[in-house]
Amino acid sequence: MSNEEQAVGPSILDDQPIRSISDDLYGYARLAEHAVGFLSIHSRSRSVVVGIQGPWGSGKSSLMNLMQIQLCSMSRQSARRPPIVVEFNPWHYHRVDQLLTRLFRELTVKLRAHGSKLGGSAVVDRAVAGLAAFSKLLEPAAALAASGPEGKGLAMLAGIFGAIMRRRPPVDEDEALEATRHEVSEALAGLDRRVVVFVDDIDRLEPDRLTMILKLVRLTASFDNVTYVLAYDRGEVEGAITAALGVSGQAYLEKIVQVVLDLPPLDPAVRRRVLVNRLMETVTAAGLGLEATDVDHLLDAGLSELVQTPRDIVRYTSGIGLTSGLVQGEVNARDFLGVEALRIHAPRVYGLIRDNPLFFLGPANAFEDQGFDGAEVAERFRELCVGVEDMGRPSVNRLVDDLLPAVMRLRNDVTVYDGPRLNTLRQHRRLGSHVFFPRYFLFGVPHGEIAESEVSRLASTSDPASIDAAMGRYADDGVGGKLLERLLDHTDAIRAAGTQAPWLSAAQRVSKSFTDQSPDYLHRSDWQRVEDFGMAILDSLPGGAERAELLSKMCAHTEGLAAHSDLIRLLSNNTMSAARELPHDTEFISREHFTKVQDALVERIQAEVGNRGLAKSTGRGLSTVLYAWREATDDIFEPAAFARTLIATDGGLFQLLEGFGHYQESELQPRFRRKDMSNFVDVAKLESRVREIRDSRDATLSASQRALLDGYLAADLDTL
Repeated sequence: MSNEEQAVGPSILDDQPIRSISDDLYGYARLAEHAVGFLSIHSRSRSVVVGIQGPWGSGKSSLMNLMQIQLCSMSRQSARRPPIVVEFNPWHYHRVDQLLTRLFRELTVKLRAHGSKLGGSAVVDRAVAGLAAFSKLLEPAAALAASGPEGKGLAMLAGIFGAIMRRRPPVDEDEALEATRHEVSEALAGLDRRVVVFVDDIDRLEPDRLTMILKLVRLTASFDNVTYVLAYDRGEVEGAITAALGVSGQAYLEKIVQVVLDLPPLDPAVRRRVLVNRLMETVTAAGLGLEATDVDHLLDAGLSELVQTPRDIVRYTSGIGLTSGLVQGEVNARDFLGVEALRIHAPRVYGLIRDNPLFFLGPANAFEDQGFDGAEVAERFRELCVGVEDMGRPSVNRLVDDLLPAVMRLRNDVTVYDGPRLNTLRQHRRLGSHVFFPRYFLFGVPHGEIAESEVSRLASTSDPASIDAAMGRYADDGVGGKLLERLLDHTDAIRAAGTQAPWLSAAQRVSKSFTDQSPDYLHRSDWQRVEDFGMAILDSLPGGAERAELLSKMCAHTEGLAAHSDLIRLLSNNTMSAARELPHDTEFISREHFTKVQDALVERIQAEVGNRGLAKSTGRGLSTVLYAWREATDDIFEPAAFARTLIATDGGLFQLLEGFGHYQESELQPRFRRKDMSNFVDVAKLESRVREIRDSRDATLSASQRALLDGYLAADLDTL
């Protein structure tokens, strides 16, 4: 095998019947030996038709090959002459007349090949000529000639038998056919060994070709010294017979086949061992991290019932060998194997999941936004699944439930997924994560998303300049928040690189460009992702003193002041011990340390106020800074005094409104909650100032300024 073939992975090109006992993984050699033993004790002077029955892909062709090997092996061991083995696959021929021509040609070629070994050339010539004449009587000579050189050769051989026929008085066609059949049978009986004809794949034929083959077998099976071994799926053959002839397919088939061997199902333990070995070989070659226990888990979850036959195993492992290299490092290996099992063995279920992620991912608040309660959503889900083939199979349902826990919740009319559960799914790159779900179906990273390999590389870098540049680049591309969300799963690497401070600084610096637009599946905005990232960075530090030191340093960065204020506000709401699930004798940050952090924050804010740059530098984060300032300072009137100075000027008023506005993705005009603003300004006086500017300067206002003023005037005291 070439290096290129090896690189594709094992088992990707081997959906072929085995031709060696050493390749027998399923114990078919023992069955073949038994079947051949039966044939060997059967009288040579009597014909027999053996049917090997089994579903497609169950190993019928492999069993036939092993029977041929065993026939030759048993003959050598018993000093008997080996039988004449004829292989005939009617699926290779498209015309009905070709079936007749090629079948008799195969018999003729085999007889000629053995020559004098078969009791003398006269015996062979007689049998060959008889076969040719018999075929000529079955089909018009024109059809034989049209079938090509082989047909012409048979017509020529028929002339050899003409002498035999000319010695007899003229008879009608039926009498001639019977006389010729008798002549051929006598000639074949003179051979010193059996002729065994293996006919494979008859269940793949169209009904007319299939019934023609069975008629030929019926007509020629009475030849002495001839045994037919047919391989087929019984249900397919009986259905085709009924469709073609309008008779009972079962009765018709039973009249032709005297001995039936039903291929037994694979031993579950053997099937499991082969599947596990092939999967491990395939995914290892593709570089997917997978443990044997992962495969065991999938088998118990339903995969074992989906992959039943040797062909199922080959199709499954070959498909994975083709696709797994495309998703290396981007998906959970175990989930990917489960999804691929659905793609290959339950494709309609695969398509249902792919096309309806909202139902299968644990929709969180999405359905609530549309006004549906849990029972309504569950009913819609059941309607969606009606008529989808395989969704009723227990094995498929178990596998889907294992891959997508949200489905089980839907069955119980529960539609809201909690944040920690979804975070866990994301951390492990599970199919149920909104972040990673598309990668299982696109076999790669969607446009606008960030490759896992890139996130891992960035988390491991120790260069602060590279961190700052990367954060700025992704923020400019509109995916800064996504990068922070993905970095939540790589805080161990960040801690190992010792870059908690550069990453937190970079995240807070670019946060100024973030808004609360484009909330994700948990209604987490980019701004809130900065908050989540900050908490994760603090979590990665060894103790409260180190956390306080980092927080104090971050206060020096003016560009990230709003995001940093938000993080400190979050910490001030509780001691964080219970919230972070720390040991009872551990404080996330002690009150003493946290007071020093708050002092550093107030000092930074006061410096910005003194430089008259606070409102400008914090932008839409101004309200967050004012609240953090109010909670951290000893003088709670100081933030309000600053806010009042803002509304004294038109520019300051617009800055204040921008800082308190709530911005929706599709709306230019922000919304306001006047109650929030009442903690810092007299809202009645603010409204008076807003109306004054709106009425007196309408012609000179920009669209964004007009939107701020109108948004405030449209707000009431409590609601957005």
